[in-house]
Amino acid sequence: MKYRAFTLAELLIALFVIGVLLLLTMPRIVDNMVKKNFVASLQRVYLAMSNATKIMLEEERTSNVEKTYLYKASGESVDGSAGMFLHKYFKFASDCQTSKTPCFADTYKTLDMSQNVVFPSDGTMYCGLLVMRASVCLVPPHDDEKGIVFVDVNGRVKPNVSGRDLFSFYIYPDGYVGDREEDADQCDSSTSTTGCFKKLVRLNWVMNY
Repeated sequence: MKYRAFTLAELLIALFVIGVLLLLTMPRIVDNMVKKNFVASLQRVYLAMSNATKIMLEEERTSNVEKTYLYKASGESVDGSAGMFLHKYFKFASDCQTSKTPCFADTYKTLDMSQNVVFPSDGTMYCGLLVMRASVCLVPPHDDEKGIVFVDVNGRVKPNVSGRDLFSFYIYPDGYVGDREEDADQCDSSTSTTGCFKKLVRLNWVMNY
């Protein structure tokens, strides 16, 4: 049986078609890889924060975060609460102390790009760039309010969008770390950064939005 060889023209056409398919699919492949890296970074910080809170409660021999040094009494600075907690359980590449810059970007957009995200004012939180290259700001629990953890999974690097590389979750008085109350449906347009964290958890840590 004789086999007919491909002509040069046929080979060029086949290579052209393959090239077009690669151009069409490559952006999606790259985007999925970036999203997976973002989610993996968020999970590392979340698990580390959960473990640190658990260890702190065990060391302090209490089941109530408000009875630990992490709780900020009225009039006290965040250095002795959130700052002490972060330095004890996390390794910093850069210490931004009570200002979110330069660890975080100057501004962040909501997922639909329609609004700027609301961020706590400087002095109310303690911030740092971790050696794992994620930035963290911790608003300590105070005045019967739960603590808030802000995470930029890739530091100041873009896209600087809530639900993409910026997230937040809570530290509750009983030591639970996560989100019990935010509406995941508010992820797209809400200026809050917690809805997208809740959405990711509901999606089993897959960023398919």
